[in-house]
This record gives sequence, structure tokens and C-alpha cells, in this order.
Amino acid sequence: MIIYFVNKNSTIKGPYDIMDAHRNRIMRVGDICIREDSRGVSFLLVVSGTNRWNTCKCIVLAKTNSNFSY
Repeated sequence: MIIYFVNKNSTIKGPYDIMDAHRNRIMRVGDICIREDSRGVSFLLVVSGTNRWNTCKCIVLAKTNSNFSY
């Protein structure tokens, strides 16, 4: 299982846009994405082969206004 963090400044359109240094897709069904967006931080489970965030199962949404330092 892979757990991957996607910050709010990312241009990634879905979990399968996450690739390694050799441009191989690294996410699979059952992997986890922690995604930061304008609503807060979402804990998403990849459950489909479709490359869209809305096809992931949202386990938790933590609404926050905090800005993380990168």
C-alpha cells in the first residue's frame, strides 16, 4: 500500500497522475491519497481504475484553514 500526499498547489487531476521518476504510475486500487484542497485535507481511498478524485472513497475530510510550510 502506498500513502501519498497531494498539496493544494498540485495540478494532479487524479490518483493515477502520480508517477515515479521513470513516468510509471505508482498508485493502485487500495492505495491512499491524503489530498489538501480549498475544503481542507481529505483522506482518500483509491477504489476505481478511473483517474478522477471524485471516484475515490473519501474516508475523512478535516476542514482546516492552516497553511502548511513546504
